[in-house]
Amino acid sequence: MGDLGQYTSLYQSLAGVPGLDSGWCVPGAPGSLADVNVMLKFSQTDLRSNRKRSYLATTAVSTQHGKIAAGPFPIDLVNVTYISPSPSGKQLALVRLPDETKKEESFVEVWADGRLVVSVSMKPHGTVCTDDTFGCLEWDPSEKYIALVAEPPKEMTHFFDLDSKKQRGDKFQFSQDWGETFTSLACPKPFVLEVDTERVTPVLGLPAHLAAGQLVWAPEANNDGERDIVFVGWGNDLPLRKLGLRYCYNRPSSLYRVSLQLPLEEKKACRCQPITPVGPRYSARSPRFNLSGSGLVFIFTEGVVTHNACAEICMIDWVPGHEPSKHRCVVPIVDRPSS
Repeated sequence: MGDLGQYTSLYQSLAGVPGLDSGWCVPGAPGSLADVNVMLKFSQTDLRSNRKRSYLATTAVSTQHGKIAAGPFPIDLVNVTYISPSPSGKQLALVRLPDETKKEESFVEVWADGRLVVSVSMKPHGTVCTDDTFGCLEWDPSEKYIALVAEPPKEMTHFFDLDSKKQRGDKFQFSQDWGETFTSLACPKPFVLEVDTERVTPVLGLPAHLAAGQLVWAPEANNDGERDIVFVGWGNDLPLRKLGLRYCYNRPSSLYRVSLQLPLEEKKACRCQPITPVGPRYSARSPRFNLSGSGLVFIFTEGVVTHNACAEICMIDWVPGHEPSKHRCVVPIVDRPSS
C-alpha cells in the first residue's frame, strides 16, 4: 500500500479541479479592442474550509484581430447564488445572501460603472428561486426591468375568535411542495424589479395553484409600456398530488403568456393565458426566443409516460401584439439514429 500522504495529495488535486457552471457572451466596452467578453462561472471545492466556492472569470475576445486576453484574476462570488449580465454587458444583476443559511433574506443587486447601484431586500417578497428549474434573473431589452421568481412568504397565524373580520394566517397550514431539493417551494410566483426605483412588484392574475419559472421577456410590440412575459407553469392540474421536479424534467407543464403594463401597478391583475396544451399528458419547458424575435422555441413532450422521456423541439411563430400561433415541431424525436 502506498503512502497515505500521496493519496491525500492526489485527492486534493482532483477535488480542486474547477467545474464550469454557466457562461455568457456580452458586447465589449466601447472603445476597447475586444468586441466580445466571455463571462464564465466556475465552481471549485475548497477542502480546507469544507465548502464549495464559486467565481467569475472574464475573457476578452477580439474577432477582428483574432486575439484572446484572459482577465488577470477571477472574482470570488461570496454568498452569490445567481448572476445575470444585461444584454449590453454594461450591468450585472445577482442574488446574494447575507449568510449561507438565510435563504429567505436574499438581496437582488445590480452592479454598473464599477460600483453597486441597486441593492433590494427580497425578504418582504419571499425566497428568490435560484435553481435550474424555477430560477431566473431576466433583463428586459431596455434594461429597465428585471423579471424574477420567488416563493411568496406565508402570513403569520395570529389569534382569532368568532369575529369574522379576523383572518386566519396560512403559515402553519399544510401545503404541498415540489419534493426532493424543492421542499421549500410550494407555488413560486413571478415578480418584476424596476431598476431605477428599486421597486419590486408581484405579477398578479396567475391561477392560484400555478407555480411559475423560467421567465423570458417577449419582443416589444410598441412603446406604450405593454410587454409580455412567457413562462413555464406547473400545477395547473391540481388538486392532484405534486410530484418531484428535480430529477424528472418532463412533469406536466405548459407555457403561459402574461401581459404587463409597465411600470406595474400594485394589486392590479394581469392577463394570463396558456399558449401550449394544458393537461397531464403535456410537458413544455425551456422557452427561448430566436435572435430575430419572430419565433418562440421550446422543448415539448406529448404523452408523458416515463421519467425524462424523449422530447422534441417545437416553435411558435411570434408576432408582437398578436395572439401566438399553434406550436409546430422543428426537430422531432429520433427513434433510431441514422448512423
